[in-house]
Amino acid sequence: MEQVYGAVIDSGVADWQIFQQDSDGTADISPAGRWAGSPGSIVEVRLVREDDASPVAAHLNWQAATTNRDGTWSVTLKNVPAGGLYRLETHVRPDMNQPVEWAPRGDMRHFLGVGDLWIIAGQSNSAGYGRGPCYDPPELGIHVFNNAMKWALASQP
Repeated sequence: MEQVYGAVIDSGVADWQIFQQDSDGTADISPAGRWAGSPGSIVEVRLVREDDASPVAAHLNWQAATTNRDGTWSVTLKNVPAGGLYRLETHVRPDMNQPVEWAPRGDMRHFLGVGDLWIIAGQSNSAGYGRGPCYDPPELGIHVFNNAMKWALASQP
């Protein structure tokens, strides 16, 4: 197993991922991973806007995660508002008395969103192949779960 320093995100969120909003226009996001730090260290997670790094909401700014003795951590960010693009950030703070600004940064996930998921299924027609060229550049709010089973920015094939 590789050596871990700080906080690493292993599951629950991937770059470009869109989370389905509920009837209230929010979603819960539950990242988890591994961490290493001195005894008494705290893994913290926050959700910020990708363009200016401002917190998405006050309740989503530097929340303490649950840390376990086996070196894992987890947290659920509740009521994330519809929108994006968002960035998930982590760090390991040696103790609560140390300023947040001094905590070494950890893993991040970029270009997240909360909204509606639309499923387009079928064979070649659902791949978006057309009869001729068209000008249709990628749009930052539209993502795709591709054939490699990864989230990505949607674009013409």
